[in-house]
Amino acid sequence: QDGNYSPLERVILGHDGTVQSLLSLIFNEPVTVRVVDQVEHDTVIIRLVDLEINNLVIGRARSRILTTNAPPVIAAVREKHLGLGQILASLGIRTTRQIENIGADEQTFWRSYTITAPDIIFYIQEYFPRALYQGILTTWKWKVASLERTI
Repeated sequence: QDGNYSPLERVILGHDGTVQSLLSLIFNEPVTVRVVDQVEHDTVIIRLVDLEINNLVIGRARSRILTTNAPPVIAAVREKHLGLGQILASLGIRTTRQIENIGADEQTFWRSYTITAPDIIFYIQEYFPRALYQGILTTWKWKVASLERTI
């Protein structure tokens, strides 16, 4: 099924801004980042986070963060309070995102990408449950069909 993406999945997979902001727009709810696990090995921080709305996991991300990144960024990562996109935005750092890979199976769709800026590089993999996002499309289609009947 790799390569067979719904329109909503394509929007998420191709988005080059903060996924947290995009998902907040899609769900019309604030999305929070919960750090599930974060360990530091030599010069790398490995971080696993859940993207949540009211404790419902709507996505998961695994990141590799080099500790040689800008010190204010690493200090904020170590605090475990914000998502990486939030950290960069709060510090006013402009970044470039490069999507490296996308994929899907029957249950999940995913992407991997890098975020770069001067003295910054993050490697990120994000995973999303297909059933949840297919349910959103079904709801939207029903609402559009209902509107068309009333016009």
